[in-house]
Amino acid sequence: MWTDRYTQPAIRAALSPRELIRHELGVLAIQALVLGRTETSMTIESIAADEERFDRFLHDSLGVEAMVGHDVAARLTVLRATTGDDWVGYGLTSSNLVDTALAVGLKLACRVVDSANNSLAQALLSLEAVNDGIGQASRTHGRIAEPGTFPAHAASWYARVQRSGHRLANAEHEIVASLGGPTGRYAVFTRKDAAQVADALLLRLESEPEQAVARDRVATVGTAVVTMATSAAHFATQVRLGATRDELTEPTGVGDYHGSSSMPHKRNPTRSERIVGLERVIRHYGAALAESTVWWDQRDLTASSVERVTIGPLFELTTFVLTEATAIVRGLELDVTTMAANNPASSSNEALWALVSDGRDHDEAYRALRDHDSDPGGV
Repeated sequence: MWTDRYTQPAIRAALSPRELIRHELGVLAIQALVLGRTETSMTIESIAADEERFDRFLHDSLGVEAMVGHDVAARLTVLRATTGDDWVGYGLTSSNLVDTALAVGLKLACRVVDSANNSLAQALLSLEAVNDGIGQASRTHGRIAEPGTFPAHAASWYARVQRSGHRLANAEHEIVASLGGPTGRYAVFTRKDAAQVADALLLRLESEPEQAVARDRVATVGTAVVTMATSAAHFATQVRLGATRDELTEPTGVGDYHGSSSMPHKRNPTRSERIVGLERVIRHYGAALAESTVWWDQRDLTASSVERVTIGPLFELTTFVLTEATAIVRGLELDVTTMAANNPASSSNEALWALVSDGRDHDEAYRALRDHDSDPGGV
């Protein structure tokens, strides 16, 4: 749910309940213009643009909703009364309006989260470059495995974040307008006119419409955003592990830092821990969207309530963790002395095959190296 601690204004400007309703008005204004009802279009646009009029519209809509029990129908009733035009929403269903407004919001939100992801990628690229030549042990299962370098590890983090960006770019193709009317038949509002509305909104029109946008499309976008958060959490986890070995220290982000309420010497990786914790929540939001892709026949409301409480927070928390991860990267402190001390001088894998190449039995060589794992070169 929405919380002020992790507020991202740009995401709320795209996906908050208030702004989604404003996007609905934008859809209706463009439809009215396509239908040649210019005065109606201008009136709807003015309601959306003027905060006082918009507040009054929302207030009046809530009053009607209390009587009719349908939020979109209530808003249409108020708009028809305000404009004096019964053609407002001509041929469209409430799903058409909600889904197309959501598509507008998703496009805007994708730009925000993609920008945050790009910033993280660029910060990691710089981290790799400025620490060229610094050694750091490569580890598997939390144990030292092979000699390694910090830039190689940073490069892998960068590549993962880059892949997340590519996934979102591909997923954005699933963001479409749905304007086909009841069961997607274009029985009243024509496909040609619907295409004009979609073009004006910079959206593609649903190719095979039902009454609403198929929810596998929404889930695909949500999953792409989740992978951005998991990439940030993967990096944050490496910082946490580095902190346990006194190799990496995250920036505090404040002047008079208190790492512990009772132990003044501690510099806990709390920012990285926060990222990892929030990523768990983000994954659950994504899972909820993935589980809401099936409905009865051409439409039901099983996805609607889920999306109202997951999509906005999914984008907001992901933007937060990406931004927080970027700040950590830019201020990350490396203890190169400790890193060098922990970095093995030689590779047991290379030593194994050197022995085999010299004629030693593979299993015999393996056992010999295993028993001298602290100094493979001495075997």
